[in-house]
Amino acid sequence: MFSKHILKGVLVLIYEVKEVHMFRVPEGKELLSYLGKYVLGRGIRSGIIFAIGSVKNPIVGYFNEEKERYEEISFKGTYELLSALGNISLKDEKPFIHLHVVLGDASGKCYGGHLIRAEVFVAEVKILVLSGGSIKREVSHKNLALWRALEE
Repeated sequence: MFSKHILKGVLVLIYEVKEVHMFRVPEGKELLSYLGKYVLGRGIRSGIIFAIGSVKNPIVGYFNEEKERYEEISFKGTYELLSALGNISLKDEKPFIHLHVVLGDASGKCYGGHLIRAEVFVAEVKILVLSGGSIKREVSHKNLALWRALEE
């Protein structure tokens, strides 16, 4: 179940965790597409995603406000997936995974951004499936598909 609240004009949804999925993504799979197929195949429409591991040739994005689009940053080689954190909501009535990552190189330098693509070397994933309704993404600000922030 979930409940809706308006706090100073902001829509706040309070959920309970329905179940927790923990699994390892097979080596060589593209992380985002694998996660997308996983949640679609299990009917998961709302959740929180955490992951750690190692990825190859990742591409992350940085949102350029002036151009109103993501600029891609490509990395070559293998990087530690120090943290991946994101959510599952609905976009065009389909589950959509929004995932940000922190990557570490062999010298200990860290890089981060909106994950666009990464080949898995090792990825351990936790998904907290939320009960109740789903949050929908709508193109609303600078060409971004965002959660609706205000009760209309």
